[in-house]
Amino acid sequence: RGYTLKKEGSQYRIKNFTGLIVKNNVWYNHSSCKGGNSLDFLIDIEGIKFLDAVKILTENEVSSIPSIIRIRY
Repeated sequence: RGYTLKKEGSQYRIKNFTGLIVKNNVWYNHSSCKGGNSLDFLIDIEGIKFLDAVKILTENEVSSIPSIIRIRY
């Protein structure tokens, strides 16, 4: 997993993604008019399911995921 970023002024453009920029830890895709945080990126851009995305971001520390999330998913 990894992306090449190109600095453009105060933001970064993600190489090979038309219109996708990152600024202040938030991404925005001008092509789809969607944006968000790291969790949203994994779900919307990489197509990862919510719980799997949470596990990636918490480095598989399932115990750090609130029990209500585990129950619902």
